[in-house]
Amino acid sequence: MRTLAGIVICLFMAGCSHSLPSEEDKGQEGTIDPGLVVLNQEQIEIGKITFGKLTRRVLSRDIKAKGKLILRWQKNASVGTMINGTVESIFVSVGDRVSKGKLLATITSPEIIEVQQRYISVRGLLEFQRSEYERQELLNEEKINADKRLQEARKNLTDLEAQYQSLRMQMAMFNIPLEALDRGKIQPVAGIVSPIAGTVEEMEITIGQYVEPNETMFQIIDKSNLLLELRVFEKDVPYIRIGQRVTFTLANLDQDIYESTVISIGRTVEEDARTVKVVADFPNISQYILPGMFCSAEIHTDEQEMDALPEEAVIGEGLSNTYIYYTRSPEMDSLITFQRMVVRTGFSEDDYIQVTPLDTIPPDARIVISGSYYVKSAALKQLE
Repeated sequence: MRTLAGIVICLFMAGCSHSLPSEEDKGQEGTIDPGLVVLNQEQIEIGKITFGKLTRRVLSRDIKAKGKLILRWQKNASVGTMINGTVESIFVSVGDRVSKGKLLATITSPEIIEVQQRYISVRGLLEFQRSEYERQELLNEEKINADKRLQEARKNLTDLEAQYQSLRMQMAMFNIPLEALDRGKIQPVAGIVSPIAGTVEEMEITIGQYVEPNETMFQIIDKSNLLLELRVFEKDVPYIRIGQRVTFTLANLDQDIYESTVISIGRTVEEDARTVKVVADFPNISQYILPGMFCSAEIHTDEQEMDALPEEAVIGEGLSNTYIYYTRSPEMDSLITFQRMVVRTGFSEDDYIQVTPLDTIPPDARIVISGSYYVKSAALKQLE
């Protein structure tokens, strides 16, 4: 009897052991794929979830730099006189816009009158000497005079022509019109004109002031085309090329973004800061942007067109776990199923980031471009 009872108990326990799930079975029954999540239309609205697709955008490696705006070297002129004299008239004021060749002031001096007298005298002698040379040349052809006389006439003509050209250049430097001088009319003053188009930035003279050639009378600047002088760390210089795009903002103005182009890369490193000078061209169309303003810039290197998504579409959890969500559910379905896809990211610019999916995205997929973290939160709640 005891033996029979033992056998019955063993069979009962064996039957129970087959009917109870193992710990492994329990785990399998409770497993939920963390890459799938289902949301209804109300949740999609609450999460402000919107959809889109990969788009082609021009992105780049951005190098940050600090710098300031400076004048182009040929757009900054210090204007003075080429002759000693007294200021007789001033025709402009600080802040005036002037064109190239604009008369700024006049000066008077005895030297101005003397040089005009020499010009008129030499011009008359030159006309006489040309006639004399032609006469000597004719006589020499007819063997009436010696070659020596012809040579002397040629030398005298050459000397006078050189004096005449020199005096004409002096008249141009003094801005004295030759038309009046050719009629024998001497001008009492010399003109001071602007060598460039620009704005009168400084004026260092008054009427009646005596001026000399080494003095600056006016400072003219043209800020219509400025230069952006940047300081770039030496480690970033290998990525920079002439022609690359630069965007920058100015500290004392609204956060408007301006564009310029790299035109020069320095060849020496500043010892203290370990930086290299990079210069960009900036066509300036604003009256409020001035030389000397400080800026924060980004040099866009390696620019190329690539697949991209808004940065908020990408969820990053390390290099090996960066992913996006997408759905293939029709737009009007009451329940939308989301799937997760691992991606690799690259350059980012203007709130967009380069995205390379590690698997093929179905053609009918709609990618979550905003609200990705809401989808992620729903997926985590699903696992609880």
